[in-house]
Amino acid sequence: MSSPEKNKTLIRSIRITKGTQIPKEFLLFWFKKANLESYLQYLSLLCRYAGFAEYEIEIEGNEYTITLIHDMGEKWSIFLKNLIEQGLKITSGIMSKSDISANSVLVRFHPS
Repeated sequence: MSSPEKNKTLIRSIRITKGTQIPKEFLLFWFKKANLESYLQYLSLLCRYAGFAEYEIEIEGNEYTITLIHDMGEKWSIFLKNLIEQGLKITSGIMSKSDISANSVLVRFHPS
């Protein structure tokens, strides 16, 4: 395996590990529960105070759409996509669908 391939594998492994570990620990510490509501509050805090992206959520009936806009490039979009997908899965058991571009991430899901 070439060095760039090893780097991609290592980065993916870190994204998945941290995407599952950090959100749940943060939610339990700050909100005392890990569920969809606390996860969305966590994501809002990351965007507002850590500057991850501009954050917007739209709820229509039982469909949630999260839109993140940033100016940090495609690798940041991939990071955010994985962060949200893994975070929703581990904290709420929700499987989501995502679309990314160089400067945006769009995540859709239906809570159970």
